Amino acid sequence: MVDRMGPLRTAMGRFVERSNGGLVSHGAVVFDAADLGVSEIPLGMLDGAPTVDARNVSLVTPGAADGKVEIKIAMREGLDDSMVLVPGDAIDVAGTVPLGDAYVLDLRDVLPAQSWTPLTGDGGAATAGRDWLARGSDVNVEELELAVEKIERARSVVVPTGPRRFEEIFGAEPSVFSARPVEDGETFEPADVLVVMPGDNVTSNWPADAPEQPADVDFRSALPRPAPMGGVSFGVAVLSTPNAKVSGNSANPLSYVDTDDLLRRDAVQNLLKEAGFGEGTAFTVEVGPERVSPQNGPSTATLLGNEADIESYVGVLGGDAEGWGVGLHVVRGDGEDHVIVVGLHRHPIGPVDGAIDVLRESDAIVEARKLVAETAGQLSDE
Repeated sequence: MVDRMGPLRTAMGRFVERSNGGLVSHGAVVFDAADLGVSEIPLGMLDGAPTVDARNVSLVTPGAADGKVEIKIAMREGLDDSMVLVPGDAIDVAGTVPLGDAYVLDLRDVLPAQSWTPLTGDGGAATAGRDWLARGSDVNVEELELAVEKIERARSVVVPTGPRRFEEIFGAEPSVFSARPVEDGETFEPADVLVVMPGDNVTSNWPADAPEQPADVDFRSALPRPAPMGGVSFGVAVLSTPNAKVSGNSANPLSYVDTDDLLRRDAVQNLLKEAGFGEGTAFTVEVGPERVSPQNGPSTATLLGNEADIESYVGVLGGDAEGWGVGLHVVRGDGEDHVIVVGLHRHPIGPVDGAIDVLRESDAIVEARKLVAETAGQLSDE
């Protein structure tokens, strides 16, 4: 059954889950096609094969591949593995007429509506919708309003599936998303639709008289943004070491290590792997960890009966987890043991300059600190 409260209730969520080898937790990123060196894209799956300016095209690229938990973020070399989004207004046609197999869905059944990651503009549900679309768009995407429970203004999504069956792409029958087949010759008002299609439908329908397909799309050349999938992955782990005292002072060496240095120690690195990525993941912190102090959310937690500060850090990973952004949230306290509670939230962001700026302002930090505080409050010396 589709999760009616999360990303798996939507076709995009199912696409990401399927592409990530069954793990929706690996998330996805959104690229603007123009940032990848693409100037225009012909849409051969629409009547007349119109060409759309790449400034109006976004590519949703899943964060993993081959079903491996410890895989690097999948920076592909072509369009085939992405989902392509184009607002109908950006296509210079009088009417949108899909060719071949296509389906019509309600917007709320296609795109997850919430995000823990930074939103553009004033925030809110409508902004989450905008973050799916190209930011250099000529279209007034403010009209694309998403809400958690419902859509204020009805918009249709046309999905030309191309050479593959709907269920092969999205991992579920069309009826799961109340999708109906497009009738032969059916025409849609461009202003009322969002066209969403798998990348291989774009490449397989590339017109012979169009400019040559880009041979090498460099996904590493651009800074993507986390796809607003309705949340980020979160894990928590606890490290407890004996806290013997000499002359009333702790003899535990970890008690005197600053958290900044502590996060680089092997014991804590192993803890982070368990909390975030699973055993066998070899990663390094390439950028950071950088201390952040959010204005909202809890600043302290109760650990072992005492109040302790919550320290938060952000960083960008390398190694097997290359391209992942993480937030680390640490609470430390002394009882019979020196106890370290580490919460970790993560999402794909891309191994390029500027990623740390996105992480620093993430709404996920506040939510993760709440979860860490709740976890710490449930621990005791027993």
